[in-house]
Amino acid sequence: MLPKTLLASNARRMRIFWIILLLFSPVAYLVGARQVLNHDTPSLLGLSIDRSKAIAIASDVAASKGVETSGWKALCHFKFNKELFFYYRLPLNPERERARALAPGTVIGVILRSPDRSENVEVELTVDGRVLGYQRRSTQPGEEADAGEPAARKLAQDSLEQRLSAMGLSYPIELKLGEATLNEKIDPEGRLGRPKGIVRKYSWSWPLQASPELKLESVLTVRGNKLFSDRVEAKLDEEFAKKNLNSGGWLKIASTSLYGLVVLILVIYGVYRFVQRARQKEVSYLRVGVLVVLFVVVMVGFQVSSDTALYEVSTIPGLPVPDWVILLQTTVFFVFIGLFMGLAFGSGEGDIREEHPGKLSSLDALLVGKLFSRNVARSTVWGWAIGGWILLTGQIVMLAWNNVPATGRAPSDYLDSWLGYAPVLSPFLSWPIDTMLVLVVGLLLPLPFLNRRRRLGRAKYLLLFLCVWIACAGPYLDYHPWAVTLLGALLRAAFFLLAIFYFDILTAIIAIASPPFIAFAIELAAQPAPSLHTAGFVSVGIAVVVLAVEMYFALRGRSYREEEVSPFYAKNLAERLSMQAEVSAAREAQVRLMPVSLPKTDCFSIAASFKPAFEVGGDFYDVFELEQGKVGILVAEGGGRGLGSALSIAYAKGFLMAKIRSRYQTDDSPTEILRGLQDRLSSLLEEGASLGLAYAVIDAADGRLRYARTGHHPIIQVGRQAGRQAGRAMEKGQGFDLTQPEEQKIRFSSHHNAGTELTIVEGTATLNAGDSVVLFTDGLDKDWQQNKSNPEREFASVLSAASGKSSDQLQQTLNESVSACAKRARKQGMEDDLTAVIVRLDKHDVEEELAASNAGNIAGKWRSAE
Repeated sequence: MLPKTLLASNARRMRIFWIILLLFSPVAYLVGARQVLNHDTPSLLGLSIDRSKAIAIASDVAASKGVETSGWKALCHFKFNKELFFYYRLPLNPERERARALAPGTVIGVILRSPDRSENVEVELTVDGRVLGYQRRSTQPGEEADAGEPAARKLAQDSLEQRLSAMGLSYPIELKLGEATLNEKIDPEGRLGRPKGIVRKYSWSWPLQASPELKLESVLTVRGNKLFSDRVEAKLDEEFAKKNLNSGGWLKIASTSLYGLVVLILVIYGVYRFVQRARQKEVSYLRVGVLVVLFVVVMVGFQVSSDTALYEVSTIPGLPVPDWVILLQTTVFFVFIGLFMGLAFGSGEGDIREEHPGKLSSLDALLVGKLFSRNVARSTVWGWAIGGWILLTGQIVMLAWNNVPATGRAPSDYLDSWLGYAPVLSPFLSWPIDTMLVLVVGLLLPLPFLNRRRRLGRAKYLLLFLCVWIACAGPYLDYHPWAVTLLGALLRAAFFLLAIFYFDILTAIIAIASPPFIAFAIELAAQPAPSLHTAGFVSVGIAVVVLAVEMYFALRGRSYREEEVSPFYAKNLAERLSMQAEVSAAREAQVRLMPVSLPKTDCFSIAASFKPAFEVGGDFYDVFELEQGKVGILVAEGGGRGLGSALSIAYAKGFLMAKIRSRYQTDDSPTEILRGLQDRLSSLLEEGASLGLAYAVIDAADGRLRYARTGHHPIIQVGRQAGRQAGRAMEKGQGFDLTQPEEQKIRFSSHHNAGTELTIVEGTATLNAGDSVVLFTDGLDKDWQQNKSNPEREFASVLSAASGKSSDQLQQTLNESVSACAKRARKQGMEDDLTAVIVRLDKHDVEEELAASNAGNIAGKWRSAE
């Protein structure tokens, strides 16, 4: 049952920790469930009527008002006033008790709507079925004559007195008449669909001397000789609510603002990454579609099984919009949200496969229908185990605030499913939006963004934790105080990431989804209404059966390898990752082959610059001191890019350095050394591949340049002061001429690749103090030719600018020239490496001591050879 990471680990204490967590998770669920029953707001709702009972009561009320509603469509909906909900959690006095009875924070609304939509009746009920208010709306013309204001006033007053009598109260009633509406004058021809006749609106404020912060008002409407509404409206003073109801203040505003900002940034980046993935053919459109469909089905299922989407619009009489149009609009909205979820999955899935291989194998198995595989089963079992501890720790966090006034979690619209057509489905429809938000906003969107910020190092995990933390707090914005929400979200985020890093994504999803599922099922089972009570237990029973089945297959099921269940695009991803690994290895090899620093000598000023067109270039250079007053320069070009090129260059350098450093070397001329190297490489390079090489030796003792090269490039040129005569001192700032020394071709047959003829070009030149040797590859040559210049002109400019200056200034001048060329090449889309090496002879050393030293070194080699 333990994941491979733990089984392979030597951390015995960590294995014991997870075993204890698994074994005691049922205890965590039991303790957490008890806390939910005793303290969670929905559990304490006390809903003793269900949908059918609420509709029956509303029909009886309508009949008592003279409205026959048989054959009318019925809709039910919870109406929550969150300010009143928290207000009534303050210490109660008789007036607040009375106010809560008249206008509670939780009201059940029932609308009875005529088939032609011209009329509807809305009845408001308490959770135990007591009638709170009545309102009738109609576009039909009145059949009754206006009985006059006194009769209308008496009708309203009688209704209000009946309400007072039912509560055992007696107050003097002074009804206030609002402005009467004479609809015949406003709409004489009935074109606006407004009923004819006079509608009079009366109001009366309930006396609340001990609770001045609350305004309680009865509103009664009379049309003709019929009472069309009798409702009680409550309004709480804003300043009082802000000061006393733990609304969260600046902390909640800052947190929600940050949440919105993070979501906006991540959505924009998610779209960008999805497009990139799509271009790389690393998106499974089928899986994105499956996720979109699943999300839409769940969310539309909630809307269809309840009346949330239709209730408010049904209060408008005469509205000509059919129900199916409203449901279609809602479906389109959820399709849009689902596409966002699918887009996030498509953009983040590849990054998870790259950074955390194997973390998606269980989810892959689930999506391809392997429900009873060991992959899915183990993720399910561990997800439920971790979920139990999330439930328990969340309830523990809330313990300190359970009995504090004006605190707790306000009811939400998801309770509408209890008044829907199938309450047993409500626990299964409650968790998807919460889970998807945590998964998408907390993980799938930020992960691609953070993975590409290599400089962050381990800090990216902290930022990822912050994103998950914010996402975990999003669905619980209604909890007072806000600090409890943040603390609970902190624990959820910690367990979520633990599930991912020690297990996989499916485990984390189930761990986040199981606590709200269990809590919702328990809350449903806690209601007094028999149908709701039974539905809650059935939901829990289904979950227990599924978990038992998955526990069996966690031990006996088949385990699938990642490649067996991963989508087709994963092959493209694997190929790209393989190429990236090759590039990374080649880059590392190239970094190790390049010289860390250039030699510092009294005789030479040396500068070199290399600008690769890609992450790994096909060019290479090295400059090394052979002995005092003598340097060797090696420049290579071509051979392809990537690891193959790096290996070819590594072999070339290794062969060259072994020949040069060997004390048994009888002929150290560049031609012979390069000849042996070229012969060896002819059997190693693939057919059609090429590797241009240039090896040059400059001896300061006699000012002699000797070199050998293969291929068209690299090219070697000598820069001399323009117009200078032999033996004449160089004047600072004077121009330079670059010329190619006299060369000759040498052809020979390969010993290692029969039938192959190889060609080497060799050249020599004599240098004076101030002369420079320039080696460069074809990237610079092509760019300068493209821009109507040439290497001779460009390098002459570099040599002139650095004439008489230090090697550091020569290096800076060369870097500026090559960087300008690279910038121009990128704009023009010319993809080639740019490499140049300049060695300037600063001191033509012909002193006898240097010559004697060199002669002694040569004699020493001969003696060693003998």
